[in-house]
Amino acid sequence: MKKIIAGILAFTTVFTMLTGCGKDESSSSEKSSSSSAQSAEKAGDSDSKDEDNTNSTEENVTEQDVTEENTETETKENNNGADSDYIEPSGDYLDFLKDAIEKINEEDYKELLYSYYPTDVVDTILEYRSDMVDELKEELGSNGKKIIYKGIISEEKVPDDEIADAGEELAQYAAAAELIKKYKGDVEAIPEEEQEASMEVRDSRYKITQAYLVDVEIEYEGEEGKPDEMYFLVYYIDGDGWKFEESMIGYVNKSKKISLNAAASSLEKAYASALTDLDAEGVDLSGKYIISSDDSMNVNAENKPVDKIKSQTKNYFDDIVKIDYFVVIDNGCPIYAVTMNKDDNAFIGTYPADTLPADINDYSKERDENFNHSYEELYELAKDLLK
Repeated sequence: MKKIIAGILAFTTVFTMLTGCGKDESSSSEKSSSSSAQSAEKAGDSDSKDEDNTNSTEENVTEQDVTEENTETETKENNNGADSDYIEPSGDYLDFLKDAIEKINEEDYKELLYSYYPTDVVDTILEYRSDMVDELKEELGSNGKKIIYKGIISEEKVPDDEIADAGEELAQYAAAAELIKKYKGDVEAIPEEEQEASMEVRDSRYKITQAYLVDVEIEYEGEEGKPDEMYFLVYYIDGDGWKFEESMIGYVNKSKKISLNAAASSLEKAYASALTDLDAEGVDLSGKYIISSDDSMNVNAENKPVDKIKSQTKNYFDDIVKIDYFVVIDNGCPIYAVTMNKDDNAFIGTYPADTLPADINDYSKERDENFNHSYEELYELAKDLLK
């Protein structure tokens, strides 16, 4: 199959991932692995057109609508309660998410296409390949289970530089759609070199103004009480509305790494500030040692005021209670830090970002985008810095 089909009409692979299984009573590490895998399975479950579809959803009150309406009320009540596990969204994408789930339940793949690609891209593709939606429906059939929205578990704002990069990358979809138009829908007639060139296009024709990685709790109709999760990367294209991004498993992993690297950087800064304060008080901070959130992992810190250092650090970094970490300190200066979420040990962050302990002073080395080391492995390697 030509690359143009894989690149531009790849929504077929997205929508084949609509079905999933309920969560079992697994361990936290199993949940982490399951959630990452399910993010790819359920990313395609995510969308629909912007405001017009919201109005459509309000006008067509089905049994599913009533279920979601009642769920929304319960969620709002829970969000106001002390024991709620759900959060209120920062962006105004909630109606978009609910409408997307409804479109999934209705198997309205055409509308979901508009939630996945820029509108002008979908218009062009469907103009020349109007049979695609019917073929898609026939290939996939019914997903069999109605999805019930429960609430937002977590939300992470995408950094501005990531938003800018994603906006430029969207241009390749438009370039490919232009090729489809140029060759009047005959994909097989498009020369290989033109296909390759379309996938290299980067420009600013689409401006993304905001984006969030959202973890949504759902249930399947008939399986109430067995919660599951769907991951949405939702982003807003100026002048076009909310959309979602396809490569969810990659983004989820990347986003978690970005977040934990940012936490490691914040941790290093907090420790630097705290140690500066204590040094001004005359506290002896000399030597090389490791301080960890787990005191049993402290190294060479027996004669250091560890509790006082931790207490002072917390003044500069409130979220320190949410992570496991260790920091390597050299004569009162933090030189290396590693962070890991308390409830998810699948990903770690480092300061400097994506760097092994032995390489912290090697500025000639490029950052390793495929950096993949465990918390325990980095801890053992970090001990070498104490020598």
